[in-house]
Amino acid sequence: MQKEHREPYFFQSSRARGSILKACTYFLFIGMAAIMYKMFFDGSIHLPLSNREANIIEISFGICIAVECWSILENMKRLGFNLLGSITKAFKGFYGALKAVKGENID
Repeated sequence: MQKEHREPYFFQSSRARGSILKACTYFLFIGMAAIMYKMFFDGSIHLPLSNREANIIEISFGICIAVECWSILENMKRLGFNLLGSITKAFKGFYGALKAVKGENID
């Protein structure tokens, strides 16, 4: 007896549950940063490699944004668009061409 092939539903509850959990985690993370800012760290921090200062709330937002950007890159790779691999390959090609122009040995 063959199993009938069924298309997955457009909306999957397990993925929705994961997204809700991630949103709640971000909300709690930023909320805890806001509480810590009000209670302990009401100043700003000088960011390395920058002339800008940021408070703990802005840093927590930056961490959440970085995690989401990394997640998007992972999902793009899963879909067949290896953006990081393409960028790495392009830089290696550029570096090889630069070494060839300078007359150095290419590793």
